Amino acid sequence: MNRVSALWHTSVGKKAVMAATGIIMVAYLITHVLANLLVFQGPEQINRYSRFLHGTGGALWAARLVLFAALVLHILAAVQLTARRQAARPVGYAGGREAQVSTFASRSIRWGGGFILVFLVYHILHFTLGTVHTSFVEGNPYHNVAAGFASPAVVVFYELAMAAVGLHLYHAGAIGVRVGGVRGDSRRGVCGGDPAVREERGRRTNVILSEAKDRVGGASEPRASLACPKRSFASLRMTTGAGNGRRQWY
Repeated sequence: MNRVSALWHTSVGKKAVMAATGIIMVAYLITHVLANLLVFQGPEQINRYSRFLHGTGGALWAARLVLFAALVLHILAAVQLTARRQAARPVGYAGGREAQVSTFASRSIRWGGGFILVFLVYHILHFTLGTVHTSFVEGNPYHNVAAGFASPAVVVFYELAMAAVGLHLYHAGAIGVRVGGVRGDSRRGVCGGDPAVREERGRRTNVILSEAKDRVGGASEPRASLACPKRSFASLRMTTGAGNGRRQWY
């Protein structure tokens, strides 16, 4: 238990929890979507599937509890990681921050996640509890879906939610393939493109690092290499700061 607690209090541990809970929710999402496709086969198929689920009794509630626990842990880890990120740099860059490698999916991950949470609450109230449904019929999901999507506003809201889910999944998948070594490292966007642009970025970065070094009194600090990797997956290298014995992996 102490090891689990120690892991949870690290950023790596929280990211691992987010990955594990994300996999659980994606697995449910796949089965949920596949089951909902039965609506296109007519009312008998989807209504029969609904009766089967509710007939499982405790198994259905066990699955719901697992999903709820995964959702809570996922959100908690995300909030705590965001708080750590903001605490590490409470003041923004003086010259602004130009996105070089990040995608729209990664930059919108936080507000997108918040929107998905709002959608989940509405979705449960809409099709599970029926409290916000205009003509909810218990045990008749075919009717509930047909009547629920008769409103254009509801359709637009669901489409926006699905777009947010898609961006969330794209970001998670991109991280997964990068960590697994299938895709190159995160400097791919910086190192790609026009060689003149790469050279200018490197020059500007070197100027910024030199000015920062002068402001702290010329202290010798380990630097990350600005060279682009020759292979698709960069190897780890280690440098040691002169005179201070500190090591830095990059």
